[in-house]
Amino acid sequence: MKAKRIILDIVLFLSIFLVPFWLQGILALVLLFYFRNYYEFIVIFLVSDLVYSVSESRFFGIKIFSFFVSIFVFIGVQFLKTKLSYYKDQR
Repeated sequence: MKAKRIILDIVLFLSIFLVPFWLQGILALVLLFYFRNYYEFIVIFLVSDLVYSVSESRFFGIKIFSFFVSIFVFIGVQFLKTKLSYYKDQR
């Protein structure tokens, strides 16, 4: 299981440079549901923001906007996982 997680982490990291942002987001979200405590989800959006971000007025000049959004999504998905019966069986 750890080898699979490491390989998928490398694929997700490479997706920062090789695929559009929306596809990277979908892949990261799928992996967030697939693995338990997938903290790489937050890190990947931080790295993506550090590489490609531009301050925009619609985000109040915040350059790492998707990083903050990823934190809230991570917390929400972790809460959702506790409510779903599929994840209760895996503990």
